[in-house]
Amino acid sequence: MPLLCGERVDGYVYFAKRWPRWYGEADVEVAQAVASQIVLAMQHQRLAEKQQLLGAVEARAQHLEARVALLRSALGDRYDFARVIRRAPAFLETLEQAQRVAPTESTVLLTGESGTGKEVLARAIHHASARAEGPFIAINCAALPDTLIESELFGHERGAFTGADRLKRGRFELAAGGTLFLDAIGELTPAVQAQLLRVLQERQYERVGGMATLDADVRLIAATNRDLERGVAEGGFREDLYYRLAVFPIRLPALRDRGDDVILLAEYFVRELGAKLGKGDPGLGRDAREVLLAHQWPGNIRELQNAIERALIVSDGEVITADQLGIAARRPPRRAGVAERRVPRRARPRRRVAGAAGEADDRGGARARGGQQDAGSGSARPHPDAALHSAETLRTGHLVPLGREPAGVRFRTDRIDPYSPPHVGFGRRGVGAHQGHDFSGRRRPSDSAGLMHISLRQEDRDESA
Repeated sequence: MPLLCGERVDGYVYFAKRWPRWYGEADVEVAQAVASQIVLAMQHQRLAEKQQLLGAVEARAQHLEARVALLRSALGDRYDFARVIRRAPAFLETLEQAQRVAPTESTVLLTGESGTGKEVLARAIHHASARAEGPFIAINCAALPDTLIESELFGHERGAFTGADRLKRGRFELAAGGTLFLDAIGELTPAVQAQLLRVLQERQYERVGGMATLDADVRLIAATNRDLERGVAEGGFREDLYYRLAVFPIRLPALRDRGDDVILLAEYFVRELGAKLGKGDPGLGRDAREVLLAHQWPGNIRELQNAIERALIVSDGEVITADQLGIAARRPPRRAGVAERRVPRRARPRRRVAGAAGEADDRGGARARGGQQDAGSGSARPHPDAALHSAETLRTGHLVPLGREPAGVRFRTDRIDPYSPPHVGFGRRGVGAHQGHDFSGRRRPSDSAGLMHISLRQEDRDESA
């Protein structure tokens, strides 16, 4: 007897008797009734299994929805403006500007040095906007070659170029309903700049190799560490695109300009990274805090995070010291005028620029003036204002007439460390930098060779005055 579920046969029921031809019409009716009851029981069992499976799926869906809501709340709290570490007035002003523009649909241009937290601020703007439920898609324009950046932004059709074996959706399409963050936008090629300008103007674009026009339903946030205004002036960046991007420009200050924010950020990284590395919260020592405040941080927040992570790795769970940070000591900045004063030795004159060839002895009064010409001898003598270096010359590298300097000032210079101040001596006779002699008049050792001597007699000072 067949088991019919609608028009489909799901099985058979067999009946057997001891003797042949013992089946009658009554037996057929009984077999049909039994088969119908079996079919009904099978249908009930299948329905129960489906309901059980549907219940499990619904429970799983509810669990996933709760998980998504929790993660979204945690993500929103993480990038909330209230959780951004700040105390410096310059950065507080930056956050205030970001909070003002976040609820709008205006395009934002973030500028500042590398590592100042431009992407973090862009995420905070996104989560404070009406598009917070949409995706946040970030792309680094400098990390992609010129041949792929167009495909990454706008997508491509199958067969658009060699290797395009399937359709690919671009970042503009993936960010529909959300925010698209273009980092290092100053690295875009002129061709991509022109296409991006069209998207910003018309809010439409096409995939590479495609004919269909797609709508760009995105909020654009761009960032760069370059000076785009200078790029516009030099012709490397389109002027019309710059004004489309700079609807609301925000500049992030460097970490060295944020004062005590360095310590706040360092303590935050110690807690976060210490928990991940299993080191707990060891804290920062006094010497470590002093080094953190004194460092210039050319790498900004990224460099600070790496320094804290390195210190946590080498630490034994106790207070972090300055040595564990691994911050290299930097020499003080070069002073103005030092480079001009370090003249090669061969270029330094070994003769007297003015006066006689003999050297003046500064010990006990005037040195021997052998070979000097008297003013009354009638011999021509070069005017001191035309040849002498003054104290200002040694400081700035520019020639200044000696007669304009106060009498009795004497400078001495040798091969000194460029970061040390110049040696200044005062004497009764003339202004000069001695060659091979100290101020006592003694001959210096051979390592002082190559010094320059400039002298002026009292009569010359009287004449120049």
